[in-house]
Amino acid sequence: MQKSGNNKRGFTLVELLVVISIIALLLAILMPSLQKARAQAGAVICGSNQKQILMAMLLYTEDQNGRVPYFQNPLWVPSKKAYYVTTDGWLGCILPYVKGGKQETMRISGANYYTPKAFAAVGNCPLAKDPASQYPPWSFGVNYPNIIDYSGKIAAAAGASAGELAKYRLEPLKISNIPAATMTFMDTGAWRWWVYNMSLFPLDTGDKDDDGCFTYSSELQADGINIAYNGATFPHNKKANVALINGSVVRLARKDICTNANDVWGSKLNNCKKLRIPRPDCP
Repeated sequence: MQKSGNNKRGFTLVELLVVISIIALLLAILMPSLQKARAQAGAVICGSNQKQILMAMLLYTEDQNGRVPYFQNPLWVPSKKAYYVTTDGWLGCILPYVKGGKQETMRISGANYYTPKAFAAVGNCPLAKDPASQYPPWSFGVNYPNIIDYSGKIAAAAGASAGELAKYRLEPLKISNIPAATMTFMDTGAWRWWVYNMSLFPLDTGDKDDDGCFTYSSELQADGINIAYNGATFPHNKKANVALINGSVVRLARKDICTNANDVWGSKLNNCKKLRIPRPDCP
């Protein structure tokens, strides 16, 4: 007489452990590749976002007799827990030229400001995070003060002293006077809007990194500014995306940026840009 019932056999504990071990081994093999692919994708998106901002600035200069915009600090609004940028500062000037930007503005203390919706999505490297913000953080810093600087004309209108006016160019720099391979802006940390020019403020103090570069500028520290790499970051395997004034975006190694290889910082403009030195010869 044949026995009835279910004769199917289940997995043994040993077999399950073998399968789990194989899966864990495959994950251990694949994870570095997946993380590398994710980082590479982030670097490409970062470069694309920089390119969009760069082209917007170049379009702006065409409408401004070839002059770049001037620098203005963003405004931190505590009640909103967010930054707002003036419509007439360097970022506010070029936002109307950015494709896909939502040009939402708000009036604060008698001045017009763009809200974060207008710039957060376009000025962000995906690898730059701010968990405390509802917006992707702005993370591209301008080459300050060699390319983007404060405006002497605006300072004069605000009643600045002669000593203060001597620090700034009356009009913004003409793009035709900027060497083609000069950096316009590059990767920075979350909500950092500028990088102190490393040819003006060379890295010459602090611990050396594994590339043999110092991490701080003694001149900036003397002014109470203590920022590693002058505000620059290198999120792409010790490299950074760098937007050049000639319209290209390149990825440069940390060592090349910190040592000003190929004069990426534009040292030929230093005689015009050194702080506390009058600039009547600035183009």
